[in-house]
Amino acid sequence: MPLTEYIQAVLSKATPILDKYWFFINSIRGEYNWLILACKKLVVRVFNRGDGLLWDLVKYVGL
Repeated sequence: MPLTEYIQAVLSKATPILDKYWFFINSIRGEYNWLILACKKLVVRVFNRGDGLLWDLVKYVGL
């Protein structure tokens, strides 16, 4: 699915809060279960699968 279609699909499911859309994108060492627990509100969850702590840190630092 092209990125523009994906963004449109996500926005169609989002609920505007005070005319704004809220997104939560997890970062290093993010797990799907923690994402669900962190966002039990009207927030669009974007899951960014990690490769494990070591490789996530390597990508973050840019080695």
